[in-house]
Amino acid sequence: MILALVVSATALPACSRDKPDKQEELTIVVEADRSKLARQEQELKQRFNELQQERERLRREREALLSKRLSGGGGHEQQRLLSQKEREIFERERKMLQRERELEQQRQKLTSQVDNLLGKLARQGGALPASAGNAGTLAQREKSLASREADLARREKELARREADLARREADFLKLKSRLAAMPAVASRVRDRPVSRKSAQRVYQKALTKMKKRGILAADLPLEDSGLLKDLEKALKGGNYTQAQALAERLDALVQATAVDAGFIERKLQRLSQLRAQARLSAAAGKKVSSLFRQATRFYSDGRYTRANRQLNKIFAILRK
Repeated sequence: MILALVVSATALPACSRDKPDKQEELTIVVEADRSKLARQEQELKQRFNELQQERERLRREREALLSKRLSGGGGHEQQRLLSQKEREIFERERKMLQRERELEQQRQKLTSQVDNLLGKLARQGGALPASAGNAGTLAQREKSLASREADLARREKELARREADLARREADFLKLKSRLAAMPAVASRVRDRPVSRKSAQRVYQKALTKMKKRGILAADLPLEDSGLLKDLEKALKGGNYTQAQALAERLDALVQATAVDAGFIERKLQRLSQLRAQARLSAAAGKKVSSLFRQATRFYSDGRYTRANRQLNKIFAILRK
């Protein structure tokens, strides 16, 4: 603790017996400064503790959000809310990092004040205790400061990376919407007669066949539509065949508009890397996944995106077991 140095310093003997008044005056000043610094340090410690608790809450929220997003759970509205929640977490993390930097500056200022106080004691009362003037203590403080600065820089970089990833996903979604807009409109007419279960299932199976042929998984759909399959299944089970067919037509259009390109493979690699980190695999399964990742990466580097996608789908099947 910073104040441990000051407490040690207040116990210094007078440099000589012929200066009691000066030593007494110095003691009064030191005690006042020490009390002030003690209060400041206690407040600073409390704020750092609160910040640490908030950081842990954000970490848990972020992990829960990632799990929901990767699972593709929920419907369209839930996925939209997840995206909105992700932005809110980014903003809270950014503010938290800024507060950490401000607190770190206060910590450095407080340390400087303690150093000045110790210097005053050294000049008036003679040599300082080894614990106060030890060069190793200064080196440790500098090392600790450098470590905290590096940790802040690392977390700021990670936040920027995740924000860039969100921006890229949103940009991809906008491009996909543009491609969808350029396609013939999905029929939204009021039909002369109710849609039958057979008709809705036929359109659904057509879309699923196209997905399988192109190697597009439900998790590959845009974030805003990752719950489309669950919504469709719910409509079929509930007997709402008109809605089911409309959703199946949208699914078919989405699959048709999705390009298996470099960006598609990059996003899929990221998702699978995160799933792999969370999965508990046997030694054999882990070895197989590593081999498939290497193959997919090689195909991606060669520009053979369809083949890379096939290998990634094999990985997905293993991780989902």
